[in-house]
Amino acid sequence: MVDTVLLAQATSLVFGTILAAPLLASVSTKTRHWGFMAMMFGTLSALVVHVALSLWLFAGASVFWFIMSVRGWLNTREIPPVS
Repeated sequence: MVDTVLLAQATSLVFGTILAAPLLASVSTKTRHWGFMAMMFGTLSALVVHVALSLWLFAGASVFWFIMSVRGWLNTREIPPVS
């Protein structure tokens, strides 16, 4: 049986680093938008791990990076032009 914390660690690694890094390094705004979404999911997974292991300082860092990824996501979204 797979432990929840182990699954959250693997999810954090895949979405927060392996998937998000190349997407965020892209020139395309749409690709970076998806990278910030992957980063949000990865940091939420890391937050689950940090809270489960009572690593409160790291939990604060995860919250910070989640807020920064939301900020990036909002800055890269396509806003329809006003007619």
